[in-house]
Amino acid sequence: MKTNDNLFIWPLLLLLLSLIAVNSCKEDFSNIVIPSVTTGFVSHITDTSAMVEGNLNTSGGDHIVARGICWSNLLTRPYTNPDDWYNGGWGSGSFTGFMDGLTPGLTYYVQAYSSNSAGAVAGNVIVLTTTGDITGESVFNPDLTYGSVTDIQGNTYKTIQIGSQTWMADNLKTTKYSDGNDIPEVTGLNAWIDLQTPGYCWYVNDVKFKNPYGALYNWYAVNTEKICPTGWHVPTDGEWLMLTTNLGDEAQAGVQLREAGASHWVFENQETNSTGFTALPAGYRSWNDQKYFHEMGYASGFWSSTADPYDADLFAVSRRFYFRADSGGIFYNVNSKKAGLSVRCVKN
Repeated sequence: MKTNDNLFIWPLLLLLLSLIAVNSCKEDFSNIVIPSVTTGFVSHITDTSAMVEGNLNTSGGDHIVARGICWSNLLTRPYTNPDDWYNGGWGSGSFTGFMDGLTPGLTYYVQAYSSNSAGAVAGNVIVLTTTGDITGESVFNPDLTYGSVTDIQGNTYKTIQIGSQTWMADNLKTTKYSDGNDIPEVTGLNAWIDLQTPGYCWYVNDVKFKNPYGALYNWYAVNTEKICPTGWHVPTDGEWLMLTTNLGDEAQAGVQLREAGASHWVFENQETNSTGFTALPAGYRSWNDQKYFHEMGYASGFWSSTADPYDADLFAVSRRFYFRADSGGIFYNVNSKKAGLSVRCVKN
């Protein structure tokens, strides 16, 4: 019996044509590389903001999924913490990034960045310094009478009685324990992250911030019970609570404890400093590699000597002062013992 070979040939041809058609519709991803981006001009620099240009030179043969501006107050590459970056969308060509929430008179290192499916890249580093200056002397309440105390190095601090307590009205700045031994200064990023022993630093490792902001100490230094002058100590959580309980809620207490005016705080509202405590926005140093020094001018953290009751091995209790345009106060907080915070001492 004679067969028709075409019955077998045509299905094979149709299958072959289908495969060719499908493959021809697929994109060729074999040549995709990371994009190329350049950091451009900086403009419109103010006390707390700046505009930065970025240019996406090549897309790397793929769709751009992110582009923008990232910055840090330490020279690191790349630096893309979500709190310190501007998302400029996607696509090729030039774009402009807006930096906000900056500290007056501080130097920043800025990079444009972009990413596609092959990876992310940061451009060249541009250095800028914001205008303004917040390193002047503290503004105390002129209607109150202050005392004083001197530490082992000869640093003199104003003191103020608030209720039954007597507090320092200045941030601690000693680099020696009360027994005369040195507190280790730790500047390196990795060294600070790994530290589980006492240490201190200045904001952005610059001693110019010693006055009026004092030093930033980790909790291991606090726990030595030797960083305050003789006859003084780091307050417990209970002593912080005693300070604020009679001042109203968190917002009301903050108003009465915060330095008045805008000499150091970026935002000025109705703060009175009626207690004379004169809290300053000294910022703080992070304990991990996400952020380094941040929020000087906007916030400050003060250690207590109390370990976190839920995780005493890793965390300790603190108080956070935080003020923005429409909100602020003093808040209970828990920090890693590795964090660098300010210290106010209270009299025994």
